[in-house]
Amino acid sequence: MKKTIAIIGSSGAIGNSICEVLLNKYPIKKLYKFSRKIQTKDTDKIKNIVIDIEDENSIKESVKHIPGDVKFDLIFVATGLLHNENEIFPEKSIKDINTDMFQKVSIFMKSEIETRRSILLSLLEPMVIIFMGAFILLIVLAILIPIMQMNTISLS
Repeated sequence: MKKTIAIIGSSGAIGNSICEVLLNKYPIKKLYKFSRKIQTKDTDKIKNIVIDIEDENSIKESVKHIPGDVKFDLIFVATGLLHNENEIFPEKSIKDINTDMFQKVSIFMKSEIETRRSILLSLLEPMVIIFMGAFILLIVLAILIPIMQMNTISLS
């Protein structure tokens, strides 16, 4: 039975290799290749879809390119950190995996999370201040309006 498969991160080394193996060795009905950049042309078996997994609008747009009746038999996610510019490199053998490498990846990922958290908080902070100001305005109005109404009643 031919399968319908989605590979997210198909332009990377791992995702691209998975795509090649699946296309060459298994019966594929349709292979949906999601990536930031398109490397191959669409065929009757391959559908390339541009996606940036860090951008919500890009994800929404990519879903529009999938027919509504498609049911995936396999979804393979090949995204993540394989290496960076300085000190994290892909392992060539099992001997290359050590605690120092995991520690470096952990530190890198923590810094990424902290950067995104600080950006989010810097965006939320003004909204919280505006919300608090509006709430305080409502309290002040709730106190002042009855006082002004009593003043107009007493003057009449």
